[in-house]
Amino acid sequence: MAAWAEFTGSGLSVRAIVSGTDCPVATVDGRPLVLSVRQSSSSDFPVTTCQASTPAGAKFAVVGPEKLALAPRKLRRIVVIGDTGCRLKGTQIQDCNDPLKWPFSTMTKNAAAKRPDLVIHVGDYYYRESACPVGQAGCKGSPHGDRWDSWRADFFEPASTLLAAAPWIFARGNHEQCGRGADGWFRFLDAGENPLGCPAIAAPFAVNIDRLKLEVIDTADVNDQQLSTDRLAFYESQIAAAPQQTKAQKSEATWVITHKPLWGYELTRTGQALVEHNPLLAAAAGAMDKPRTAQLPDVQLLLAGHIHLFASLDFANGGASLRPPQLIVGDGGTMLDSSDLRSGEQMIDGLLTKYSVKDSFGYFVMNREKSGWRGTLYSVDDTVLASCKQTGRQIECLPNAKP
Repeated sequence: MAAWAEFTGSGLSVRAIVSGTDCPVATVDGRPLVLSVRQSSSSDFPVTTCQASTPAGAKFAVVGPEKLALAPRKLRRIVVIGDTGCRLKGTQIQDCNDPLKWPFSTMTKNAAAKRPDLVIHVGDYYYRESACPVGQAGCKGSPHGDRWDSWRADFFEPASTLLAAAPWIFARGNHEQCGRGADGWFRFLDAGENPLGCPAIAAPFAVNIDRLKLEVIDTADVNDQQLSTDRLAFYESQIAAAPQQTKAQKSEATWVITHKPLWGYELTRTGQALVEHNPLLAAAAGAMDKPRTAQLPDVQLLLAGHIHLFASLDFANGGASLRPPQLIVGDGGTMLDSSDLRSGEQMIDGLLTKYSVKDSFGYFVMNREKSGWRGTLYSVDDTVLASCKQTGRQIECLPNAKP
């Protein structure tokens, strides 16, 4: 019913969702690989989740009809998406049946055609929390609630082409909190070898690919606008918990992937007000402002979502920066946050920050260059919305520029 490959803290895992109780035998580069049960079926999830670790250096896996690309030897192109589900919650009703109003499926097909080596999802997969109102044609027939039908409609069906195109890294969003979509998250996507039960927080982990280290941190439970001192020490330890590199894993850069932005401003749907964002994480991440050791290199980029738009924040102010730049990629399909801001400068957490904002649906593609990465923000119809250049701890995004 679905199959994909994802990175965990211990390597690459092939996963599958099947309708029966028996897990399939996959083939990896032509050799059999037996998948075992990760979690059996329940009343809300009448499917079995299966998994198996892949051998190092494997190129392809075949699970049923699906051929999955595995870990690349060279990392040249990365797709970044986030906040992708169709919002059904109370009075906030999105037209899930209209591909222009909820374009996630269209964008995943376009992104797969770019032939990425890796896909990073910065969180928030499950959005169908309430029933579609009677008489609302745009979402008629939609499932809702944290159960298999909702996860299939919100993520697995629309993402199927991109799931096969490259291995993924998944971050947990606040929509996957306990009491919201946690059951589906831990059953299907969490990187842990065994699914956790609530209350639980996904363990931080690190992935090393072709001289790039990616640290993944669970910030799903962070309060957006309140500094909770009792939680500060915990998130300081989360941010510092990713394992150090060995000499064989030595990277040229480290990126941090987390759902909620560490620094930035929230652009609200109601009234365009600016709200300071996120005091707890900004305090916990103070170590990122300082040089790190040879085994734990400086963080050069932060990838986040949560705010339903695309934004870049550069703290360098034209020179060297002790703080890494941040990209917010929360424009993957769910109801957008509107804003009249496009670009400018703003004091954020004590530093003058250059920012650029796009409030259109889109997905982000990062291409490796000798001196860093060049990123392109694509719209639903695959036109270019913005082009970015990241070098060291600097990033510049120009709207409507050619890739």
